[in-house]
Amino acid sequence: MLYFFYIYSLLFFSISIAYSDFKYRKIPNSLLILFLLLFLGIRLVLGFQAELPLGVVSNWAQAGLGFMAGLLLFFPLWIMRQMGAADVKLIAVLGLAVGWQAGVLIVLGGSLLAGVHALVLVLLPNVEKKYGFSLPGLRVKARSIPLGAWLAVALLGWLWMQLYIK
Repeated sequence: MLYFFYIYSLLFFSISIAYSDFKYRKIPNSLLILFLLLFLGIRLVLGFQAELPLGVVSNWAQAGLGFMAGLLLFFPLWIMRQMGAADVKLIAVLGLAVGWQAGVLIVLGGSLLAGVHALVLVLLPNVEKKYGFSLPGLRVKARSIPLGAWLAVALLGWLWMQLYIK
């Protein structure tokens, strides 16, 4: 039962973050707090050393390390205005949800996807003017890269690999 709840929580988390960031270029704090509390609750129900589905170890030290590393490593990027505050908070919640090892892979994958997006913006500026790089029906006024959305896509890819490749 908890297996499916954890999987569907990750799926809903990813889809809602990707939708919000692609469409509005914003990730609501309420959504991040909801998932922070949800994943904290899952860890509390499992106890200190239980194993989550997909081989994610529910060790509080690893979850705490993932959460704190996400905040501390990416906070300076927010200070320098190179990253949005919601992206930093999202990385921290991802670290709590999947642990620091998987969190590193997800951040690398999402950053790679965001880098491809940035490359397209630089090499094909006419595509951006025509489509705005957002969901259909809404144009984004700023040249921005939705890192949170690409992190959510990377989380979906990680989830797919855990379910179907192992």
